Amino acid sequence: METTSNRSPLFGLFFWLFNLTLLLIAYVGLLPFIGTGLIADALKGELPFDFLLFLIGLVGVPTTVTIISLNNSATSDKRSIPLTKLFYGVEVPMLAVCMLRFFWLRELTPSSILILTTGFICVGAYLHQLIYNKPTGKGAWIQLVCHSLMLAIALYVGLLALFYVLPISAAILYGISHTPIETTFMVLFYAIVLFPVPVILTAIATGPFGITSVYFQAWRQNLHDFGWRYGKNKAWGVTISVLLVWLFLLVVAQKQPQTEVFELLQKPNKTASDRALLVQQSEKIRQGLLNAYLAPYRYQDYGQENTNIRDLYRTVFHWEESAAQTLQDTYNILASPFLYNGRRTDRDTAAKLYAEFFDTPILRGEQKAIQKAVQSTFNRTEAKAGLLDVDEKKVWLAEQQIKVEPQGDWANVEVYEIYKNQTFEDQEIFYSFSLPQSAVITGVWLGNDSNRSNRFPFIVSTRGAAQQVYNAQVQRRVDPALLEQIGPNNYRLRAFPIPAGEGRELHLWMTYQTLQTKDGIALPQLSEKRNIYWTKDTKRLSNGKAIKSTQDSWFPIAIAANPIQPLQHQTNLNGYQITAKPLTSQDYHLPQNKHIAVVLDTSYSMAAHRKEANETFKQLKALSASNDFDLYQTSAPGIAATKVDDITKFDVEKVTFYGTMQPLYMLQQFEKLRGNTAYDAILLISDRGSYELGDDKAKPVALSAPLWIVHLGGVQSAYDDAIFETIQASGGGVATKVENALARFTTQSELKPAVISVDDGYAWFSQKTDVPADPKDEFNPFAARQLVNYLSQDRDLQKIANLDGIHKVAKAAQIVTPYSSMIVLVNDQQKKDLKAAEQKKDRFKREIEDKQPAPQMGNPLDVSAVPEPAEWMLILVVAIALGLIVKRKQTNADARG
Repeated sequence: METTSNRSPLFGLFFWLFNLTLLLIAYVGLLPFIGTGLIADALKGELPFDFLLFLIGLVGVPTTVTIISLNNSATSDKRSIPLTKLFYGVEVPMLAVCMLRFFWLRELTPSSILILTTGFICVGAYLHQLIYNKPTGKGAWIQLVCHSLMLAIALYVGLLALFYVLPISAAILYGISHTPIETTFMVLFYAIVLFPVPVILTAIATGPFGITSVYFQAWRQNLHDFGWRYGKNKAWGVTISVLLVWLFLLVVAQKQPQTEVFELLQKPNKTASDRALLVQQSEKIRQGLLNAYLAPYRYQDYGQENTNIRDLYRTVFHWEESAAQTLQDTYNILASPFLYNGRRTDRDTAAKLYAEFFDTPILRGEQKAIQKAVQSTFNRTEAKAGLLDVDEKKVWLAEQQIKVEPQGDWANVEVYEIYKNQTFEDQEIFYSFSLPQSAVITGVWLGNDSNRSNRFPFIVSTRGAAQQVYNAQVQRRVDPALLEQIGPNNYRLRAFPIPAGEGRELHLWMTYQTLQTKDGIALPQLSEKRNIYWTKDTKRLSNGKAIKSTQDSWFPIAIAANPIQPLQHQTNLNGYQITAKPLTSQDYHLPQNKHIAVVLDTSYSMAAHRKEANETFKQLKALSASNDFDLYQTSAPGIAATKVDDITKFDVEKVTFYGTMQPLYMLQQFEKLRGNTAYDAILLISDRGSYELGDDKAKPVALSAPLWIVHLGGVQSAYDDAIFETIQASGGGVATKVENALARFTTQSELKPAVISVDDGYAWFSQKTDVPADPKDEFNPFAARQLVNYLSQDRDLQKIANLDGIHKVAKAAQIVTPYSSMIVLVNDQQKKDLKAAEQKKDRFKREIEDKQPAPQMGNPLDVSAVPEPAEWMLILVVAIALGLIVKRKQTNADARG
């Protein structure tokens, strides 16, 4: 034990300065500025709970060590714990483990968990030895096992530290010999003005070697004691066994799945059996691709790109690159538990392969895993900025009002919302929603207050020009809003900016017309939201009356209305007479004597809907007695699509759902395979699909029959323009059940040639007329919407002149259509930019949105330069002095032993 006579006043001074500095940092800096936010986020489930444990460690370790040291002062010399052993054997390694987890490691991997756990065991065992001295019996065996782990940690930490000793020492000596005045000045400046800095730097500089020294000495002493009691062979046998097992576990824990997965997916799979084998390994493939994608969050650098040691030695010693690289490779083997086995480009490769295999973007398919990884950091600002926008709570919906004005069997509906930004930066809100297919949006406005006379009006513009201008204005941080149709009954609304700052708000109005259904007046149904959220405190009103607020839905399905008998409507518009005729249930029929092509989507995501697919084919087989169904089984690239003439012999259970395909690709396979065969209708059996995986440059497919897409599991939330135009031009539609699609198709085909569509209990017809339009007819927006549908079927949509003609209908009626969007602009420059965009050839070309990547992380191990020599001088001076003290105390202890 350490006695009063051999306690070093210099080390004691350093020890207390170090702990007082840590206590000051912990209680004045860490807890109030970081700790409170971490605790709040952990309680909300937005932070891995173990971060709190390590936060407690960062505060509790110096606190506990200080209490133990004070207790040492009050006890007899024989019972006191040596400060050097307490410092290097307990405090420094414990702080290192806590800081490693808290500040350096993000999402833990098996190898990092193993090393952290080993560190905890070593600290606990060493502290136990300091307090209780030498155990006997089973305790002696356990102690030797733990001390053998200390040897492993001592060797590991010591070897890692050795890589830095020579270049840092050389850099310091270089500083002494060339800049003595500057070096002396820096030492005095740090020592006098910033006294905590040299204390902390000294602990960092001497810590690895102090840990190595005390742990090695502890293991050697324990090995000696165990060997004296039980024999040297057993002592060495335990140590070697523990080291081998630990190394084995470390090697196993370091195994990263992405290497094998990349090789697996690069092999050709040109047979159904090859693909079936890959599908059986889906979980392994998912884990490997996810590990590659999340490498910046799970590892500290890319092993094949890590050059810190090589650059350090080349900078200091001017080594040849080959020699420095050899040293770097050796270092990488030691640091491999914290290095990703691959390159930075693997992340993009993983995202691509994930989409190709699993038929969905990795950001959607692994949203929870990615959010967990992004949240795994003490830096809450970085974590919150990096989270995916989906369902993020950044803008609070403070108030929502619904105003319904019944007009017989239809109604005008106004939605009014007030937004309050909860962050310190301007935010964009995003809604993806659906309305009945016959509904029509008639307006959107923005305002800084509730005064309607001050609100900014919308402009109906070509869809491509509106999107281009909106995105450009958002990048310039200028106010716009954009409302687009992105599917048969799908819409996308975005508004920017929701201003940051206390008391600032953004007000938004949206109006639409909809026919009354059996449920009442339909309200927008949310598919996806971003940045926006609501709570029980959100004020909700319907026609001035408070309604129950729910955190689950944006709106109820419908507002109740008095039952009204559906009426026939007739409107003259742009040289056409548009008629809406109500239909009864008896007007709908299933097909008879029809020749129908059934195109089956066999992409990977369909496997989740195998049950619905079975039910769908049961219904088709039941109808095959009175109809002729030809089945076209699509296939991901590599294997040709196939045709099944007898649908009754087809078994969905035997299908291998593999890879990714977009609807246009499936239709191209169908067109190539069908030859000259004519069909009355085309049924595409698919799922919700992946809009983000579409191609901006894809062209619509010209079909000779109406295309009806049956979405198993729910209607797709967005469609790229090419497939949307294909549906529109063919006169088809979408549904979630095959019987609904067939009933609408059959009813529509029986009403040809004048029929436009069969939507929401009405049949819509068009015919030429010389009767002028009535501008006061409030049914005009409905008629314009159906006229656009008719012109989409009647005109060649590849000719921009025809699109311009369709856009004129929408602009005159002031409505949103598949080709015309509403954009809200607030200044003359924006309007000038919009006019310029509307003159371009790509005014109708719209890009696929939502291809945002997860945020990039820096490489903590990336060393681009060596610190200034003068900055290393302080570490050298204090480290040498402290090293001599430790050496003298160990010599004295050995002499006493």
